[in-house]
Amino acid sequence: MGRSYWEDIGYLRSPDCLIVGAGLVGMFTALNLKELNPSLDVLVVERGPFSQGASTKNAGFACFGSASELLEDVRIYGKDKVVETVRMRYEGLKLSRQLFSDEAIEFDPCGGMDVFSSENNGIFDDCADHLDEINDLVFQATGLKSVFEVSSGNPPGCHGFENYIVNKAEGSINTALLNQKLYDLCVSKKVRFLFGVHVLKLNVEQKYAECETIGKIYAQKILLTINGFIPHLLPIKDVNAVRNQVIVTEKIQGLSLKGCYHMDRGYVYFRQVDQRILIGGGRNVLGVSEVTDQLDTTPEAIRFLKNIITKHILLDRIPAIEFHWSGILGVGSDKKPIIQEVHQDIFVGVRMGGMGVAISSIVGKQLAELTLGMA
Repeated sequence: MGRSYWEDIGYLRSPDCLIVGAGLVGMFTALNLKELNPSLDVLVVERGPFSQGASTKNAGFACFGSASELLEDVRIYGKDKVVETVRMRYEGLKLSRQLFSDEAIEFDPCGGMDVFSSENNGIFDDCADHLDEINDLVFQATGLKSVFEVSSGNPPGCHGFENYIVNKAEGSINTALLNQKLYDLCVSKKVRFLFGVHVLKLNVEQKYAECETIGKIYAQKILLTINGFIPHLLPIKDVNAVRNQVIVTEKIQGLSLKGCYHMDRGYVYFRQVDQRILIGGGRNVLGVSEVTDQLDTTPEAIRFLKNIITKHILLDRIPAIEFHWSGILGVGSDKKPIIQEVHQDIFVGVRMGGMGVAISSIVGKQLAELTLGMA
């Protein structure tokens, strides 16, 4: 399909900075570029009507890691690296809350709970034995003292757990509001957006994106913020797409979950939203089927998540499922995001490691600074 002269000098004019991906990282990057240089022409393109990755498909946890997850990470990556990633997550959440009021994004400092059934007693005992070490790690990263506390029995609204570890510094947000407020702020700074633009390939030498139906968009600099989808456009090492599936029940009278709940080292998570149960995850149990960037849901995942509801929340009652979806994460052998210039004037901000809500503001800031030579 040919483009008109008016489209070419208007919507499709060559920007200074072309950002591929209108999720949280892409929008925070655009915002920071405009704040660093208001005269820049910044264009963000997105293949769908809104972000197609995880920015609108997450659980709305404002967290930096459960106790069991952090302890496991220390053993895999070492304490110094975990302190660095926790600091980045915590500072990212602070930055988002400073940019928007807590009321604007419905931030709720509800706390979090790492829950353990009898099958996970070994993991709980390990965490309890190393609680001082985990708290010290978080203190080094955030300045917060004694964030994690051990409790026995069932946390509010739950059944069948023997112990739990409270995280007093965790909260939740309204993901829809965060995305909308960020988009509105970008537009107010004259960031341009084009939705429904599918980038098929990049020419890194001539610096253009080849797009389905509308052809080429040239730019002075191109920034890729598509996280787990990055292998479709560039061969970035150590970024793999994995899928998390999520379900939300019908409204349930008398539901009393209070806070954000983590199971099995953070692989499963649930919370209450609008008198409904939101629960997701389980890719560590579901296996290789979740190593994909296909936005499907599967009967196996839905059955797995429903079983947790009936065993630990509603005691044998099977609620109707009114929403089910999947989101794509970018993960690798390291939980630190990749913020790099990979070719001359071609930049990436990817591998959020399932923590995009927390770190997107920091990644966007650092990526913008790198792009403009201010890093």
